[in-house]
Amino acid sequence: SYLGAIISAAVAFIILYIQRKDNEQQIKDAQKDNETQNKANRNLQINTLKYQQEQIRLNNFIAVSSKLIASINPMDVKTLCKQLRQDNVPQIEHDLLTYLNSITSIQQEFCLHLSDKDGRQKRLGNDSNKIIARYTDKICDIQNLLTVISISEIPMTHEILMTLAQSPKNKRMSNDLKNAIINYQPIQIENERLEWMWEAIALSLLDLVQDESTNLYNIIDDYVSEERTRIDKILTEGI
Repeated sequence: SYLGAIISAAVAFIILYIQRKDNEQQIKDAQKDNETQNKANRNLQINTLKYQQEQIRLNNFIAVSSKLIASINPMDVKTLCKQLRQDNVPQIEHDLLTYLNSITSIQQEFCLHLSDKDGRQKRLGNDSNKIIARYTDKICDIQNLLTVISISEIPMTHEILMTLAQSPKNKRMSNDLKNAIINYQPIQIENERLEWMWEAIALSLLDLVQDESTNLYNIIDDYVSEERTRIDKILTEGI
């Protein structure tokens, strides 16, 4: 009938309208999903680039840190001290100066990798500088001891060193050097060589800083571990 035809046509139109709306919504949802995926892909690309840059920076930092830690090695100085003789004191003084300059050069390179604007890096720089200062101060004490020995026109016996160490006018020697001289116990054997005494005093100074290399390693290792954790999180930022 005519009415039935109208109703059928209306139903078909409604169904078509609903399908069209569904298709439009599906298209919008697909576009939205694509935009979300594209944004995630862009963020991943940016994060990957940032991750690679930070990883390179950290690797460079680890390389120079390893050099710095290796430079704080009391065994190198002990080897020099064990070669002490009256005739080679100036040479050992020169070798110690070269050694100190090497540490200073590596320390400056190390500091170039740190920023005062980053709180953790600033603390690491301050703490590492304190450790290096304590260590190099003892090397300077040994240099001062060798200077006293080399400029003396008479054999520098323990008695003479004691007199210098206990003199109120002696401002050149640090308290640690004075204590090392005063606390030295002579070897109770005949014909003790002066070089043995000089070496023992120098080695006792090194004993005061024998753990500084480990201390330096520990604070750098803590920082590197924190950096690795931070860098690993970069890949998932904004995703």
